[in-house]
Amino acid sequence: MNKYEKQANDFLQATGTTLTIKNAGAAINETWGDGATRYKYRFTIKNAKGQYIGFFWGSINEYNNNERRITAYDILAGITKYDPRSFDDFISEYGYTFEIMKEYKRVRKIYQGVTEEWEAVKMLFNSDQIDALRDIE
Repeated sequence: MNKYEKQANDFLQATGTTLTIKNAGAAINETWGDGATRYKYRFTIKNAKGQYIGFFWGSINEYNNNERRITAYDILAGITKYDPRSFDDFISEYGYTFEIMKEYKRVRKIYQGVTEEWEAVKMLFNSDQIDALRDIE
């Protein structure tokens, strides 16, 4: 176990949280719009306050090399740790542009997913724990 995995596992233990990761096959994430096939994982974060079920997409390289090794670190480092605020704030922060309506719909769907994940993080963890979660990078 490397230091990053240890940091994630220590966070889970300190917060009384479990994290399970299951293979959900390989697919193209249509929301991302790049057409690349990746492995998809279903994860569940659970503690005394509740649970959140989400999906994590592996890298193109992972898929091309048939390397499946997603850890708690990958999930915790990747989940939303900051309030995305309004849709306008979100698109400004991440530099999205809307050349055509399809782009707008795609980015709106991404925003909705980020907002849902942020609400789950706030439900599962208190502000001090969220600060500790932000340190997992």
